[in-house]
Amino acid sequence: MRVNEYNLIIKSFATIIGYLDIVSNIDSYNKVKDKYLYVKTTLENWICTFNRNKNFNHITYEESLKIHTILDDLKEKILFDKEIGDEKLISNEILIWYEIIIKKINEEIGKKNVER
Repeated sequence: MRVNEYNLIIKSFATIIGYLDIVSNIDSYNKVKDKYLYVKTTLENWICTFNRNKNFNHITYEESLKIHTILDDLKEKILFDKEIGDEKLISNEILIWYEIIIKKINEEIGKKNVER
């Protein structure tokens, strides 16, 4: 993996984890805070393992789909909640950054499979 690719992956994870930190401190997200904290913990584990092993082979399709489903459901729930103001857009940003991360993960796994 080239340095630029590695830095881009780290930056993407840092961005989404930053958004997850923000929502965990916003009162209007209190109803769903535990689910966002679960996602944050999972992503932190992924990036730590990636940093040690320099690959994403530990991430299963089922696990990545589970996280996507959680984030998509939360986005739908929050975007249509009339009690939440403009901060509701953060839920959409989190899903977008997750999709960016999954694309990078799939690309890296694909490259490793081709190299074998």
